[in-house]
Amino acid sequence: MRGVILATGVVLAAIAVAMLQPAASAQSAARVIDRTFACNPALIGGIRQIDTRAYRQSGKRGAAWDRPAFADVSTTVSGAAATIIEDELAWVTSGRPSAEATVATTIPGFTFPMRSWGTLAFNSRLCRPSTVKVALGRTGLRGGPVGATDDRWDCASGRRVLVRIRAVMTAPARLTGYRGFLRTTVPVESASLAVEAASGRRLVFSQVLPSGKALLYTSPTCFPD
Repeated sequence: MRGVILATGVVLAAIAVAMLQPAASAQSAARVIDRTFACNPALIGGIRQIDTRAYRQSGKRGAAWDRPAFADVSTTVSGAAATIIEDELAWVTSGRPSAEATVATTIPGFTFPMRSWGTLAFNSRLCRPSTVKVALGRTGLRGGPVGATDDRWDCASGRRVLVRIRAVMTAPARLTGYRGFLRTTVPVESASLAVEAASGRRLVFSQVLPSGKALLYTSPTCFPD
């Protein structure tokens, strides 16, 4: 009888371990957000164009940053300071944002706090989820580390672009809706952002790193803004 009880205990322990393993794996996977969206850039002067910018972190405030490391891709659909956030197709940060950290800078009185709008976000009005594979890498692009001020570039894009962000979060996270965006407010540890034209032509690759550095690479056909 003792042997039967012992054997039963071993089986139950094995089952418990097996049940815990998927839960642990799910929690680990939730700390990585890897999403691709197909986005529609605006028509500007007869050309469909995207803009990209990046900057390294600066303005430390305790354990947070007024300007966490940042990378984005945007277009031009809004001509007003109050709605300039609508230009953003996607963005990602690295580092904990302070209460003063903002996604877009405009005239005084209009702010878009990262703590509300997101540390990582996609525009759900101009973009739709895609299953197309987008490579993460700088092959065929030019660029490197950027400074603490905006490094901006414009790129002719075509009718549609594919935007992929792969981010390692500081805690389990998921994207939720907020005023026309899918976003998370969980701080990001590190991330990569890649943009391709529908033809597969690489346009942008950027990274934000745990060190606070940001790197930006663009196609030779892009030009400084």
